[in-house]
Amino acid sequence: MSDKSKGEGAGPFPLYSLLSMVGVYFLIILLALFLSPLFLRSGFQAFGEEGAFEVRWAICYVVAFLLLSLLLLYIVRKRRKRPVKYVLILSLWLGLFYTFIPLYSAVLSSGQWEPLRVPEVAHSMYLSEEDVLLLTEEGPLEMRAHGGVVEIIRWPYVYPVEKGDEVVQIPVIYGCEESRAVYTPSDGRLRVYDPREGHSTLFHLTPEQLPVAAISTPPGMDTGGEGVTLIFFTYQEYDGRYYGFFDITPPGFFSWSLYGNLPHVVNLSGPLERSLSTAYFSGGEWFIEVYAGEDLFLLNVSSHTPLQVTKLKAGLSLEGCPTAIAHQGNITVLGTDKGRIYALERGIIKKKIRLAGEVKEIVPTRKFEGYSQSFLVLTARGSLTLLAGERDLEVVYPMNTLLQGLRGDIERVYLLGEKEDDLKEMVVVAVKGGEVFYSSPVTVTLGYYPQMFSLLSASILIVLLRSWPRWWTLDLVGVLAGAGLISILGISLAPLPLVVLLLALAVYDAVAVYKTKHMLELAESAVESRMPVMLVFPKRRRFKMPKGLGFRKGEGRRREAFFMGLGDVVIPGTLVVSSYVYLPQNQMTAGVPFNLFASLLIITGLALAHAILIIVLLRGKPQAGLPYLNGGALAGLAAAYIIHIL
Repeated sequence: MSDKSKGEGAGPFPLYSLLSMVGVYFLIILLALFLSPLFLRSGFQAFGEEGAFEVRWAICYVVAFLLLSLLLLYIVRKRRKRPVKYVLILSLWLGLFYTFIPLYSAVLSSGQWEPLRVPEVAHSMYLSEEDVLLLTEEGPLEMRAHGGVVEIIRWPYVYPVEKGDEVVQIPVIYGCEESRAVYTPSDGRLRVYDPREGHSTLFHLTPEQLPVAAISTPPGMDTGGEGVTLIFFTYQEYDGRYYGFFDITPPGFFSWSLYGNLPHVVNLSGPLERSLSTAYFSGGEWFIEVYAGEDLFLLNVSSHTPLQVTKLKAGLSLEGCPTAIAHQGNITVLGTDKGRIYALERGIIKKKIRLAGEVKEIVPTRKFEGYSQSFLVLTARGSLTLLAGERDLEVVYPMNTLLQGLRGDIERVYLLGEKEDDLKEMVVVAVKGGEVFYSSPVTVTLGYYPQMFSLLSASILIVLLRSWPRWWTLDLVGVLAGAGLISILGISLAPLPLVVLLLALAVYDAVAVYKTKHMLELAESAVESRMPVMLVFPKRRRFKMPKGLGFRKGEGRRREAFFMGLGDVVIPGTLVVSSYVYLPQNQMTAGVPFNLFASLLIITGLALAHAILIIVLLRGKPQAGLPYLNGGALAGLAAAYIIHIL
């Protein structure tokens, strides 16, 4: 609810009053955007990653808002101002308390990370529970952690990966263990790394050849040397149909006789954009799962029979392009660029989980007791989530607290340590911008210090507000509380549920202001209680807060300011934050990431709606702000999607 109030004989409002209202409005939204990554890292999503996409939570918010409004209205009409005051004070104190927690967490943990003094890292790979391979311009570096101690092992200079190159990882099988290989499509080079000897083998592939796996010294077979057998996949389109060929590039006669010399031809359900593969050892044999487009193939790499190819699933429907894959136990976890996680068992989707942002890395881990299978999932937003379970995976809890104090776009995260180590003895390794940082979880655990400082700060502001209730103190506290509420709501609900929330509250605000007029009574009581549920923009600098707005008696003598409900900022502002957090950032629109483009258009829509609202407010009558502002925000989001599609 928004109101422009004027005194007797008052002229038009000065320009600085109007500009201050617009400036404070968008300052709150921009501050919320700044805070949202900190809230994500602190695990403040109300319903978790998956629950953010469910419309039912938006409906719950609407119902809770209606019930609270009815309760406050009942108390106001009973002329019991003290309970209203206490309810508003408690709500405000909680809002400030939760706003300060991520800020203090970031400040207090900023010095807990140690930089690793190594050359710029172009890419990194998870080798085992204790090892990470860092690919630098000076060659590979193996980072090993055990007992909370970090050790760096330098490999001989081998073919480096250039910074910025697109990198595809494939599994490398040796004995009963597994390593990784790196393929760069730009130059067709495949680097196969063998941690046993600390060296690599280089393959040159044609643009049509997609690497699937490499086998170093095949199990049960003495090749007479350090040979590497490469399994690759070739994609072709012919007469409107799509075909794939699994073939082998052997180093010598032994591999030919072992795996057979004929390529395996398979039919594909559609065109191939990218393939991902993972390997696992079961029953004394190696198996490789290959996701080629929409199809899933299982390769049996036995030492006693030729290469066997089985089509497990045809037409596997995935939302987005696969970006990461991992296997553990009986579950294969596949992530896409649209933030979808699929848990599959031999081609059958057992679980579908929605996260915020492109899935960048999936690392299997056995570091958590009580779960036979667990995976750490890192998204493009720097959100770290633990998926765990027995035969079915669930989002156990966010692990973002492990990354507190580390700013910027995090590219990779690893949790290293020996099997017998507990969490306090393990090392967190994070790669961002070519730099490597590491820290033990026990050092980034801040105890209750952020909560204690937040409690103290929120209490001081409330005392200041109650003892010195000036218009600027109300605005100061309102800006902080509003930014915190926008951040929490924005990261807790995805754009689709928020669209439902904005539409419902816009209708409610219009009815409450124009029809039943009970919103005017609540606003009157809020001003009388000196509570910052309204932002105040006075006509003159020496403005003093009135005892009321005069809505109930029709008075205008003391009304010399704009009064804007804090909800008029919080509700539409959440769509800006939500769009920035949940919309794809790897898709470009007008030269910028789509999530940023959509947020900018929503802000533009809010600016236009705000201008229209000011023109209407200058007539001197209270107005329902949400129909204008929510409408502008939704129009901006719709325009972003239309431009993106076109």
